[in-house]
Amino acid sequence: MAKTLSLKLRLLLQTASAIVLVCVLGALLTQTLRQQMLSDRRDQVRSQVESAASLVALHEEEAATGLVPEAEARRRALQELARLRFDGDEYFFVLDRDLKWLAHGMNPKLVGKDMHSVRDPVGTDMGRLFDDTLRQGGGRGFAQYVWDKPGAAGPQPKLAYFSTSARWGWVVGTGLYLDDISAVLWKQVWGVAAQLLLFMAVTLSLGWWVYRSVMRELGAEPSEAAAIVREIAAGKLDRDIRLPKNGGDSLLAHIREMQGQLRRLVGEIIRDAEELGRLNADVVDGARMVADNSQGQSEGAAAMAASVEQLTVSISHIARHAMDAREVSQDSGQLGPVAAEHERNGVQGQGRSAAGRAGRRPDPADPGQREPGGPGGQRHLARAAGTGHRQPGHRPPRRADRPSGFGQRGGRHPGLAQRSAHRRGDRQSALVGGAVPGLSAVAQGLPPVCWRNCASAAASALEATE
Repeated sequence: MAKTLSLKLRLLLQTASAIVLVCVLGALLTQTLRQQMLSDRRDQVRSQVESAASLVALHEEEAATGLVPEAEARRRALQELARLRFDGDEYFFVLDRDLKWLAHGMNPKLVGKDMHSVRDPVGTDMGRLFDDTLRQGGGRGFAQYVWDKPGAAGPQPKLAYFSTSARWGWVVGTGLYLDDISAVLWKQVWGVAAQLLLFMAVTLSLGWWVYRSVMRELGAEPSEAAAIVREIAAGKLDRDIRLPKNGGDSLLAHIREMQGQLRRLVGEIIRDAEELGRLNADVVDGARMVADNSQGQSEGAAAMAASVEQLTVSISHIARHAMDAREVSQDSGQLGPVAAEHERNGVQGQGRSAAGRAGRRPDPADPGQREPGGPGGQRHLARAAGTGHRQPGHRPPRRADRPSGFGQRGGRHPGLAQRSAHRRGDRQSALVGGAVPGLSAVAQGLPPVCWRNCASAAASALEATE
């Protein structure tokens, strides 16, 4: 329910509650004051009746001791009680055991009348009231009724207290009118009412000032501001917030500014999120390509490992062939000098016969006319026969000042030397591939550089066996 009430109604309700509380407190204070005043009156009449009863007891004692005759003692006691006054015009009355008036300080006409035949202005039976009070109080007690007050416009409420004497059984009593208490209470009520009006005026003024100041700072009702904040927290940033007059520095104005900033910030976040989504898609595509390339490289590495394994087996075959070739070369080297000697003799004989027929000496400068037995002829015949002129295991020394092949022209033509070395590597690769069956198939799975290095090593092994 508090959420549906506006701030103005809440302040009014608070003010009304405070006023009601003050009224209740005033009523309680008035009632307490009345009870206090009644208690004071009770104490006052009790004390006065006890003083009058002590006077009667004194006369009873005089009569009992014989100092004064019984009748004289009673007469003196009744005279003194009829003349006795307190608190201005307040008086005493005396009743016998049958509740007949023996004395009355204000109205002597009542003397001799029975109280059972008297009723107050509101109809209360005075005899029964006194009988019940005496019976319940053990011969004494308080009674409240309405009685005529001298000088007053009408009957007034009265509080009476009476007590019974011990010897004569007289009922001595007095009473106080309560109209003065009512006057004091009404005076107190009017004072409380005036204070209450002043309190209401101050409270309403203060409440209105608080309401105006709070509304000036908030810019709207707290419930409305809370609803706007809840909408902003829920993501609804399109609500039109209207500011009141002179509300530029209110909480609602700052909420409106926050709404605008949040709207701009959310727009930037959405744009950045879209850009991030596009970049994420590009990253995913790149990762997919990297994964595909990695898979291809893994497959290539596996194929290369298999090729290297096959190449290792092939090189071991080459090594075995090279050992076999060396053994064959050693055997052919042992037979070479004998075959060369026979061949040299046959060639020399053919040369002499041919020289004799031609009638001229062979020209040493002409390779075709050199002597068969000469060094040049021997090397030529050895190459023609497919055998080496050198001894087994011997390689003729090469002059240091004359490099062989393209090496001697490498300084002037480096490109030509490189092309020659490349062709030489290709010939070695072809040689090794032809020498070892299945090695070319293995080479297809290896990089060119690796294959050329392996082929060069294999060719060197073959040359070492020559």
